[in-house]
Amino acid sequence: MPKRFTQIMFICFVVAILFSSSLVFFTEHKQLTDGSNDKTIPTVESTYAKWTLMVYLALDNHRCTELDRDVNIFTDIGSNDEFNVVVLADGKQMDDTIRYHATEDNSDSVFWYQPESNTGSPDVFKKFLDLTISEYPAEHYGLFIVSDWGSGWQGVCHDATSNSLMSIPAFGDVLKEVTNNGANKLDLIGFDMCITDMIEVAYEIAPYVKYMVAKEEHGLDVSDKGPEHVWQYRTFIQNLKEDINMTPEEFANSIVYYYKPCNFTLPLFYLQILKGKNLMFSKLSAYITPLWNTFTPSILHTPTIHTTLFAINLSKIYNITDAVDRLAKELLSINDMKTRFAIHKARKGVRTYGNAYPKNPYLVSTYLTWPTKLRAFDSYIDLYDFADRLWGITQNQDIKNLCETVKTEINKVVIAKKTVQGDKSYGLSIYFPKNKRLYNKYIWGGEIPYPYEELQFSKDTHWDEFLQKFL
Repeated sequence: MPKRFTQIMFICFVVAILFSSSLVFFTEHKQLTDGSNDKTIPTVESTYAKWTLMVYLALDNHRCTELDRDVNIFTDIGSNDEFNVVVLADGKQMDDTIRYHATEDNSDSVFWYQPESNTGSPDVFKKFLDLTISEYPAEHYGLFIVSDWGSGWQGVCHDATSNSLMSIPAFGDVLKEVTNNGANKLDLIGFDMCITDMIEVAYEIAPYVKYMVAKEEHGLDVSDKGPEHVWQYRTFIQNLKEDINMTPEEFANSIVYYYKPCNFTLPLFYLQILKGKNLMFSKLSAYITPLWNTFTPSILHTPTIHTTLFAINLSKIYNITDAVDRLAKELLSINDMKTRFAIHKARKGVRTYGNAYPKNPYLVSTYLTWPTKLRAFDSYIDLYDFADRLWGITQNQDIKNLCETVKTEINKVVIAKKTVQGDKSYGLSIYFPKNKRLYNKYIWGGEIPYPYEELQFSKDTHWDEFLQKFL
């Protein structure tokens, strides 16, 4: 064999080895995280499923006692080739943030980039969605947000360790990025937290989600009135797993179908009962609360929570928003005393939400020890009930017609509901504080993180202008 040929073959051999080594290094390098540590993201062998459910357990708050129970529910259901359940769980302990993929036989923890996460952070929320969607691709995606301190348009996902609450505009921005500006909408979002079923929240996320399930009213903890009065995840998710061809609308309806609403009177010493300080408080409250409500004026009674759950078709939210905008513009254009009286009277008797919170956020501890209707938060109202009351009071035919349109559009957007009999809750609440002093008042005290005017709903309608003129 000629010497020159042998040299060429040797050079080719060396180049091939160097190229292979470089390829291995490049592949390994690409697997490094872009976070603060240098862990390698494990390879996830994923198939294209029919459904992937993403569960965001933001329980670094008073609901931390539910963490183990909730994780067990979701992980017990398990996943298969056509169905995935992925959970991000964070409680009150340090370094306890874990992401799970529920498998058929057990629950495997999967890669998460930090041991302790602030689940009130939009960056953490986005990281969870991005990772899960990329690793567990599916035809349909459902997202459940489980947390406390439900604040309506003022925020979601309270994280006590970081003292943070994610704003609704920031929440919407995450969904905008994750869904590629709505090109790949999430099929469903479930807000398992208090008073989140507002038109302002629905409008913010409507470009990026098809269906929303949420509560106009406060929800209950398992300890309040038993497990039958909370979301029945084990039942409706298992049903989805067994009927994998269920449509998003059918799934949304099933969540509401299995919910059992009830009346719950806030007891005296409620804060002490929640904290489990002493069984004595429960016994004392059970004896004193009915006596207090019997022998005091109604304004001093402890508020009664009438629990609710609704499924909303977000594709139809724009028609109702347009109807509210036209009603607001009409009310703005009329400045006579008869119309102001009709608005005031309709607002006075309307169904309100948030009564488990105090009007004065600095008195939370005092209020939850001795709650009364007089001091209860009531700045969120049922939109249908208000329109219906205004329709019955005003003599202005144009206002009557617009109120009728608002009611009609609400009936179209609400596809499933559960309320106790006689409750004037119809499916969407709206912001309407009683006076100017309460407008743009932060529900948790201090300076409000962002004003009502920054919501997309406020930017696109005249409702905020109406409030500022009327109050």
